[in-house]
Amino acid sequence: MNVLITGPTNGIGRETALAMAREGHRLFLLCRNEALGRELCSDIQALGTAPEAQLLIADLADMQQVHAAAERFLALEQPLHQLINNAGIVNTRRVPVQVGTTELEQVFTVNHLGHFLLTWLLLPRLIATSHAEGRPTRLIIVSSEAHALFCKGLDFDDLARQQRFRTFGVYGQSKLANLLMMNELIQRIDACELTVCAAHPGPVNTNLGTQNEPHWYSRPLKAALTPFFLSPAQGAQTTLYLSSAATVQHGGYYANSKPKRLKPVSYTHLRAHETAYTIAYAVLCL
Repeated sequence: MNVLITGPTNGIGRETALAMAREGHRLFLLCRNEALGRELCSDIQALGTAPEAQLLIADLADMQQVHAAAERFLALEQPLHQLINNAGIVNTRRVPVQVGTTELEQVFTVNHLGHFLLTWLLLPRLIATSHAEGRPTRLIIVSSEAHALFCKGLDFDDLARQQRFRTFGVYGQSKLANLLMMNELIQRIDACELTVCAAHPGPVNTNLGTQNEPHWYSRPLKAALTPFFLSPAQGAQTTLYLSSAATVQHGGYYANSKPKRLKPVSYTHLRAHETAYTIAYAVLCL
């Protein structure tokens, strides 16, 4: 099975990639950091259980790089059985990024827009693979309960967060956008072609957010919370379940490898032109 995974060099993504390599799957690793990507490729080769992993370099905040990475994969003329949108970031301050002529905010851009574009570009290959092999392929989205805990919906008046930036609210908004995209896709794509599903990995002790400048309380707080966190290997289990389970619900949201009810905010389409799917489509000028 051919699997493309984003953000595979650390934390949940790395554990997911290594576990899938142990199962013998051929991996296409979309990484921002080439050195860490090559290190992971070497680790996978050392396992001796999977074909050589292929490296694709792209920063998900840079849409030109996302386009180029997708084109590199498509040029290989390989089937694509699974796409795992795993990469994610958290910022403690607003970091502006440029998407075309529009200034946006980095967390929303990486966690949602970059993945939206990648998914859109690879959808034809996913569907073609399904038709060729007579079974649905899969899109697995690593989302988070932060979508329900820290935001009440998308702030359509300030998606770029120029007026107000709150770390967990911004992160939650990006994860809500992931789920809105999932719920749009299940309306547009038949389950016999592509199974779209999402995972909540739980609180996991990873490097998420470590690129931020630490506060005086950062280390003591992390030390206090770490005993309550899952390991990256534990956090990867729901993603791996969604990858391998014989039956997965189209549009299902899973935690601890079990279906979990979504909050209404994640599937209520406020107005047709205000869904995360349509916003991404418009912003990226596809």
